[in-house]
Amino acid sequence: MGNATSAIETSGDCHGTAARRQNNRDVFGAGVSAFRQELSGDGCPAPIPIREASMRARPRVVVRKRPLFEHEAAQDFDVLSCQGGTDVWGEGDAAALWVTRAMLAADHRTMYCEHHGFYADAVFGEAASTAEVYNAVLGGPLQHGSTTVLCFGQTGSGKTFTLAGIIDILREALPSGGGRWRVSALEVAGNAVTDLLHASARAADAAGEGGAEPSSSGVPCLLVGSAAEAIDAIVDAARRRSTHRTGVHDASSRTHAVYQLEPVDSEGTGRGAGGRLCLTLVDLAGSEWARDQVSHERARRKEAQEVNASLSALKACLAARASGVRLPARDTALTRLLRGPLEGEGRMVLIATVSPSSADAEHALDTLSHVGLPGRASLMRGEVAGSVDVDRPLPPSPRDWTSAEVVRWWLATSTAAVERINAEVAEAAAAGLRVVLRGAEWPPRTKLGLSFEPPGLADAPPTAPPTLSRVTPRTPIADASPLIRRGTRLVGCRLALAQEEGAPPEGARSDAGESLTAGIDHRAGASDAPPGRSGLLAELRRGSLALTRVADALDAAESEATRAAEAPRCLRPFACPADYAEEVPRKLDDDAALLRAWVVGGEAAQEEERRRIARRTEEEVEAEAAGRAASVAVARARLDEARAVLARAAAAARQVELEITFEPAAFGRAEVPRVPRHFSGASRLGQGDGKAFMNAFADPERGLRSLIVACEGDTRVAETLFQALCALAGTTPRTAD
Repeated sequence: MGNATSAIETSGDCHGTAARRQNNRDVFGAGVSAFRQELSGDGCPAPIPIREASMRARPRVVVRKRPLFEHEAAQDFDVLSCQGGTDVWGEGDAAALWVTRAMLAADHRTMYCEHHGFYADAVFGEAASTAEVYNAVLGGPLQHGSTTVLCFGQTGSGKTFTLAGIIDILREALPSGGGRWRVSALEVAGNAVTDLLHASARAADAAGEGGAEPSSSGVPCLLVGSAAEAIDAIVDAARRRSTHRTGVHDASSRTHAVYQLEPVDSEGTGRGAGGRLCLTLVDLAGSEWARDQVSHERARRKEAQEVNASLSALKACLAARASGVRLPARDTALTRLLRGPLEGEGRMVLIATVSPSSADAEHALDTLSHVGLPGRASLMRGEVAGSVDVDRPLPPSPRDWTSAEVVRWWLATSTAAVERINAEVAEAAAAGLRVVLRGAEWPPRTKLGLSFEPPGLADAPPTAPPTLSRVTPRTPIADASPLIRRGTRLVGCRLALAQEEGAPPEGARSDAGESLTAGIDHRAGASDAPPGRSGLLAELRRGSLALTRVADALDAAESEATRAAEAPRCLRPFACPADYAEEVPRKLDDDAALLRAWVVGGEAAQEEERRRIARRTEEEVEAEAAGRAASVAVARARLDEARAVLARAAAAARQVELEITFEPAAFGRAEVPRVPRHFSGASRLGQGDGKAFMNAFADPERGLRSLIVACEGDTRVAETLFQALCALAGTTPRTAD
């Protein structure tokens, strides 16, 4: 059912909230157990609404709670409590699911629990099987017209697991006798709809492919001979669905899947009276919040935004249906596909899957607030025995600090930073900062990203090593060590050209005519560069040029090899549309020539003309085949040449190594900076509190500059303090330029 492990809150320090809950799970767990005993007793904490007959046309709501995973049970606790039955289609009392939020009071010591109740037609606990859910939801859908089932919930809560189990049960539940079935399987990613049954074709074009035909709902489908074949087709389509590893789930479905089954008679129409029969199963992509996307790359974040946008449009349609206003069903591809069920066509069941861990309590609240029945249980609050241990690393919000707490934080954080920085500098000075850059690993079109102080700004002789003024972030050198920064000195640079067996000779050229080894004339240990600043910088420039040349040449060779490999595939032995355009008028001319020959010379002349046309056609075919064979030969020769160039470029790139040696910044030993006067009581303005402290030093634009001044120019300590403050404030820190 997934592997959700993250922790959340809608505001504030999300991960701190989850940590506080988990650190005090024994106390909070006892509060949840006491509330469950209250639910099971005679007195109900809140009245349960009655489902009336007038509510039959609305979508039915089913909530399924998954069990705690093993890794969650080791550190977390269950905050979901089930109340009520599992009768989806009946009348009478509704069911309820209670979500307990483990909270801290404003004093950051007193713990209490908030209990939120949400109503549904049926609630299934962690012990319920998928077969029980199926029997309650689809006890015989093909006898009751059109039925749509939507699985909704956060990533990792068990949506795909539930729907896959329902599909497996349908294999046995559907009639096994003769009769054809119409199946469709669509994948919705943003506004792109893909047909999963016909080689992942776009749904708009799939109806024209072999084996596809439009269903009664207008989407492309597959016609099979039995219910078992229909289920096999859906299972095979589900395997083609796009999945990716995210921060919440190892194989998260990042698209929506819409599967449709309907029996057809011999004429290809839906069987039975009372309208078209159809079963639609919808597995919605899991919703993710911003904290779930911290480790995502750009494509995954854009994907999550599209998923959340389509889910928001679906929620708006459900809210509009409940309110009786116009549905915004044309906003997204998903709502357009489900427009009929959303507007009240047939029966609809919403299966909301929720995670029981305390870290996902807010996610469960969000899911249930959108799919639950109208109304909501009154919020109840109850304190739990015990208080937070102040010795644990759970500081209050920095804006609530007193002056004494500001001073305590400053001294503790700066002392730890100074000890770490001095240890790193001593270790680096003893070992030296040595970075080896290899041509085969260097990104194409990338510079070293190093800037140096002009010689006139430093009181140093001309032979003194150059000092870095700036290191471009996110470059191989910047990622090699955090100690390579402003103030670091360049003390050594050696450009080595390693010799390996089978390497091309010096001066080997690429297909663009550039020398792959130009400027690489220094063997390991044989540098003849002059000493001092100018010699080091000259050697560094030569090394940078060598890395750039071989990396760009290797990239160009790989691109050319890829293009050359694609060329033979394009030379198919089939006529192109232009050939057919020429063949039609030629055919008309041949027919006219045959008719003239018959008029002038009779059947013998006509037969002679036909033989002439046949000879001409054979000659043209032979000439065309010869031309295509020549083109294929040229393309293959080009491919061989491109592969040879690629091999030479790769060999040349493997030969280049640039070894750079740095010396840590010569600032001396770092010292603990004095506490700013405004917060130490030495200022006439009085003592500042945590709010003034955060306003002065936690601002993303000006905070780092202010801290550098407060630390008397020590950028290393200032950046450490700034990063710690930004982590407390929940903002993104910036490094000094």
